[in-house]
Amino acid sequence: MAKSLDITVIGCGRLGSILATHLSQQGHKVVIIDRDPSAFDCLAEEFSGFLVTGDAAEMNVLKTAKLNKAQVMIAVTGKDNLALPNLSCKSNQWKLHRNQLKN
Repeated sequence: MAKSLDITVIGCGRLGSILATHLSQQGHKVVIIDRDPSAFDCLAEEFSGFLVTGDAAEMNVLKTAKLNKAQVMIAVTGKDNLALPNLSCKSNQWKLHRNQLKN
């Protein structure tokens, strides 16, 4: 396998939970953020990453998630008003190497 990446996934709905589980199974270090603690129930038992409950638009939540260590951020919130500005601003501020947005 290629080098392990530090990946932050914002949004633990159907797509976010699938991505987070798959990426952690591939050996990547995954942190997933969601406002709703019950959203983490969507994660497969095989998920071996870290869970952060909170609003990803809040700086303290991103610090808790250690976004500054992430090499990749994937925003899959389904909410354009959070995902688009969050993705562009946070990736610039935290100097992420790669980011991806999916609505």
